[in-house]
Amino acid sequence: MARSVLLFGLLLAHFADAYDLVKTYSGNTFFDDWNFIYDWDHWTGGDVQYQNTTGGANLTSVNEAGNVILRVDSWTDIRLAQYEEKRNSVRIEGKQIFNNTNAVVMFDVAHVPTGCSVCRYTFPRRILYLTRPKSGGSLWSKSGIQQWPKGGEVDIFEAVNRMSANQMALHTAQTCTIPNPNPNASGQTLLTDCTVTTNPDGTHGNGSGCVVSDPQPESYSSFASSSGGVWVAEYAPTAVNIWFFTRPSVPSGLTTAATIDTATLGKPTANFPTSDTCDIAGSLDPQHLVIDITLCGNWAGEVIADTCGALTATNCYQQYVKDPANYVDAYFEIASVKIFGGETTLLENGTIPITTPTRSSATIRPSSTNTRSLIAPTIGDSTSTSTTTRPNDAHKQMVWSAGGLALASALTAALL
Repeated sequence: MARSVLLFGLLLAHFADAYDLVKTYSGNTFFDDWNFIYDWDHWTGGDVQYQNTTGGANLTSVNEAGNVILRVDSWTDIRLAQYEEKRNSVRIEGKQIFNNTNAVVMFDVAHVPTGCSVCRYTFPRRILYLTRPKSGGSLWSKSGIQQWPKGGEVDIFEAVNRMSANQMALHTAQTCTIPNPNPNASGQTLLTDCTVTTNPDGTHGNGSGCVVSDPQPESYSSFASSSGGVWVAEYAPTAVNIWFFTRPSVPSGLTTAATIDTATLGKPTANFPTSDTCDIAGSLDPQHLVIDITLCGNWAGEVIADTCGALTATNCYQQYVKDPANYVDAYFEIASVKIFGGETTLLENGTIPITTPTRSSATIRPSSTNTRSLIAPTIGDSTSTSTTTRPNDAHKQMVWSAGGLALASALTAALL
C-alpha cells in the first residue's frame, strides 16, 4: 500500500495545470478596453472627482518606457477655492467580464500611489494596523452587479497613507470565513469574516471583509524604491490565491510567458479557500477589473492621525487635499495587466457598459469633513487569496512524459 501511495505521488508530479494568455492590456492601446467612470467618489466618501476620457486626458498617459500612468491632479492649487473643490483623479473599470472560477490576473507594476490621504479602500474600512502604515490606490475586481456586496469583490492591492505593506481582502454577500492561522499562505490573517451584512436601513456591517496583510514592505512602503513588483491573482473553484513578487524575486519569464502554471509559484501570499465555512465559487460572480485612486474618505481619512501623524488642520481635506504638492507621488505606473485562462475565461458578450453620471459634479459635492452617513455604496472592494488546490477546468493541460506513462503502468500493477 505504501508503495502504491508513493507511486501515485510521483505520478501526480507529471501533471501540470496551465492557464493560457487570453488578454493583454498595455501600451498605447491600454485604455481601449476600460471605461472611465465620471462621478465624484460617493462610494467611499473620498474627496476626488473622477474624470472621463476628456477631463482625464492629463491624468493618464503612456511614458517613454511604454508604461501606463494614472495619476491624481498634482498641479491645481485649490487652497483658495470658494467652494469645497475636489481634486481630480481617475477610476477605470475593465469592460471585459472574466470567469470567476477559471482565471489568473497579473499586474506588472513599477509604481503605486503614495502619500498621506491617498487611498483605495472598501466601504467602510476599519483595520487594526499591526505596523505603522504609507499610502496608495488599488487594483481589484468586482462583479457587474451594482448592489454591493452581491457578486463579491477581490482586492489584490489596497493601501492608504503610510501603511507599511499591502492588505488583501475578500468581500462576500454569502456567509464566508477563512482560517487563522492559514498554513497555505505566507501572509498574516488580520480578519477572518468575509461576510458583509446588510442592515434594514440599507447600511452595511463588516465592511472590511476578511483581510490578509503582506509581510513584505516592498508590497507598499518601499515598492517604488524596490523597482516595483508583480501581483498574480488566481480565481479557482477551490480558492482565490494572490501572490506578490518583488522585482528581484519575479520568476524568470513570468511577465512574458504565454502560459502560467500556478503550481510553480510557491505558497501564495493570501489564500481564501473553499471550506465548510465558505463556498468561493458560490460567493463570487464573474468579475471585471478596477483601478482607482481616491483621497481621504472613510478609510484614509479615518486613520489619518494614526498613519500620518496628528492633524493640524480641521480635517483630512483641509490639511492635504487642497495642496497639490501632496500628490506628486500619487500615481500608478503599470507595465501591463494580463488575464490568463482558457476558452471559458473571457465570457461571451460579457462587457461592462459605460456608466452615465446622474448628477452634475460642479454642483453636487461630498462633504469635506467625511462624516456623511455610511450609506451602502453601489460597489465595494476587497482583496482575496485562495488555496493552493488547483481548478479542474477544460483548459488545464495534463502533461504526460514517457516516465509518467511508465509510472501509471507501475501504479496500475501495484494496485492490482
